[in-house]
Amino acid sequence: MDREVLRRLDILADASDAAMLPGFRIELRPRVNLYRSDRDVVYGAVMELTHADLARLYGFDRDELLARGVTVPPGEETVYQPDPVIVALQHGSWCPALCYMAETQVPASDACGG
Repeated sequence: MDREVLRRLDILADASDAAMLPGFRIELRPRVNLYRSDRDVVYGAVMELTHADLARLYGFDRDELLARGVTVPPGEETVYQPDPVIVALQHGSWCPALCYMAETQVPASDACGG
């Protein structure tokens, strides 16, 4: 998640750390999403947010996001659900985290009419 997007939604991340999530790959279909994969690893950041922040973040509808300057790709609305994972932090320790992923998405070519 981009800190600027969180700021536009009035959500402040208290802390963040570089992280690695083995067993997943990242794709755009048209939104970014993670998919299970035994051969891949995803790198990113883990941020400390409250459950209330998460509920707000994933509760915005398309019009609210657009009004706050957050780009929303065309196509079906994507529903992200929390999935508990264990990530490796940059200093070597492991940390439990919630990773929000969509079970299904319209492929980008279908969402864009191509």
